[in-house]
Amino acid sequence: QQSIGKEEEEFTGSLFCPREGEVAASILMRRELLQGTSYRIEPVFNPVWDEQLRHWGRTLGGLGAINFQFRLLDNQPVCFEINARFSGTTSVRALLGYNDVAMAVRAFVLGEEVGQPTLLHRRVLRYWQEMVVEWEQPLAGASP
Repeated sequence: QQSIGKEEEEFTGSLFCPREGEVAASILMRRELLQGTSYRIEPVFNPVWDEQLRHWGRTLGGLGAINFQFRLLDNQPVCFEINARFSGTTSVRALLGYNDVAMAVRAFVLGEEVGQPTLLHRRVLRYWQEMVVEWEQPLAGASP
């Protein structure tokens, strides 16, 4: 696969489709990667890119949460990965006002209509921290 665009210009876009091929909500985010994981994420407000994202979802005939990874070529989105599921940035999207898990429950369990949420202008930073949990007994087969 050809590598396109710049590494520092990588984006993720998510859609929610309550019915096959019908897009009810979308979010675009710029992301910076650290060891393959998004660690600095912020929303992007670009109607041209948003329409391209929605076009991909309608063309794919998606249902539920769909996530697209893309870079830019001549300032146009070029998709290189599709995740037809809740993706690794699901919790980040919720912090930005886009809770696709809640949308799925409302649409598929409660039968409610869902629409475009109001997105928040925030930057989300992820960090990793180790935690030690003491065990009263060693794990089976482990040395004390």
